[in-house]
Amino acid sequence: MGDDMPRAYIYLLGGNERYSAENVLFRRMIEHAGDEDARVVIIPTASSQPESTADFFRRFFRKLGASYVGVLWILSEKDTSNREYLRELEDATCIFFTGGDQERIVKVIRKSEVHDVLLNKLDDDIVIGGTSAGAMALADICIVDSRNMGLEQGDVEWEYGLDLVHGVIIDTHFIERNRFWRLSQMVSRFPENVGIGIAEDTGVIYDTYRREFEVIGSSYVTVIEPPNYVRFIGNKIEGREYRISILAGGAIFKVGRSSKVFF
Repeated sequence: MGDDMPRAYIYLLGGNERYSAENVLFRRMIEHAGDEDARVVIIPTASSQPESTADFFRRFFRKLGASYVGVLWILSEKDTSNREYLRELEDATCIFFTGGDQERIVKVIRKSEVHDVLLNKLDDDIVIGGTSAGAMALADICIVDSRNMGLEQGDVEWEYGLDLVHGVIIDTHFIERNRFWRLSQMVSRFPENVGIGIAEDTGVIYDTYRREFEVIGSSYVTVIEPPNYVRFIGNKIEGREYRISILAGGAIFKVGRSSKVFF
């Protein structure tokens, strides 16, 4: 899968991807997972229709050439201690979370045996990815809902995520669903994090060895660094001097201490 040092790649996809074998998002994912030797497991926890969702992705990853594609039916907390599922996770070279409702993922999986395996796999050659809700749940802070575009305090609901990527808050369908305001509010409230807003059919790959993020796909990624000044006025959140970057495919950046982004 890579060079001599173990290397985990975290794939954060913005949703509504083109499901084609030519799409760079999935070509790169399968290459990193071992090409024809890839062992993919699909986790449809977030989906309200897990059977049809899992079947779609099972057929798609087979089309991409993976040697094995399985499904882990982790739909409730009791499923997270299933011995067979834990063994499948240990043997996987690619673990993929489908879209749906990210709150389902964090409620069911966080602080479970499955979560422990995922965290331990970061020391191996592994690809862990997710699309839409499946991407949002992988960070340490996970937006689960919002109203009024997230303009005021209390408009954005959040939970602690799976913490596979530190120091960032992920939002997806970012351009298409006008999610700038809610992500900017979140980095104002949690200034130890950088906001990464990912448009549809676009992704960010986090290389744990190099500790860098790479933008891939057909649209844009918006990176929001926390403001230098925040003031809370009633329900309003006033932030000054945000630093915002609009990035296209091929851009590479790192998140340093004090939530600063470097190129």
